Amino acid sequence: MTQWKNTLAADARKLTATPFFIIHLALPVLGGGVVMLYGAVAKYDAAKLAMLYVQLLALVYPLVAAWACNIIAQQELEAGGGYQLLTGPRRGVALGSKLFYLLACGLLACLLAVGGYGLVVNAGGAALPGFGRLAVTLWASMLFTYLLHLWLGLGVGRSVGFAVAAGEVLVAALLMTGLGDSIWYVVPCAWGVRFVSMRSMLLWQPGLSQAPALQAELWRGTMAALVITLAMTVFVFFWFARWEGRREEE
Repeated sequence: MTQWKNTLAADARKLTATPFFIIHLALPVLGGGVVMLYGAVAKYDAAKLAMLYVQLLALVYPLVAAWACNIIAQQELEAGGGYQLLTGPRRGVALGSKLFYLLACGLLACLLAVGGYGLVVNAGGAALPGFGRLAVTLWASMLFTYLLHLWLGLGVGRSVGFAVAAGEVLVAALLMTGLGDSIWYVVPCAWGVRFVSMRSMLLWQPGLSQAPALQAELWRGTMAALVITLAMTVFVFFWFARWEGRREEE
């Protein structure tokens, strides 16, 4: 327990010298503010605008995750190719501390971006429920993405990580269409936009005739996402236990 506390405290001090915490606070506020301003000017239907907003968040999330993961990875690689990670008494604790800050700050960002947006919208009389659940749904659907980009950041570098994130955005947008109906379960970058779309339809369209089918699809997607994310977690920790560091040459 003491080692966990010391590692978390050390990582917090290191991350305060980077824009890591700022991007998790500023980007959600900026994004939500822009969409609310657009809705006020364009007089867009509140439910439709909110659904579009959470879908856009899910689409761009891989880029934000790649940015956050590469901040952490680059900071460690600049310190002698990951020397501090390699020389720690327990590598699992070192990696777990990085993931803790990624996931905790990611959850905070989702709550600010989605939950904060919902508070403002409902204060204006929209009466749309479930923004908190949507925020948690979006965050949970991106756990695989954080694991993937932390692995890429430590293993191959930020250029590859951002290229993969850009590809994820394009694939997720493509799988929003009917092309993804039968395969999105096994394509992690499509989970976010699919989950928030179905969840928002169930929340904001009462009496929807497709509700039983959507609930069944949500259940199948959740089980697939859980299995794939657990497998990725095991892989990343197994890989990290044998990682020998890498010089940052970018």
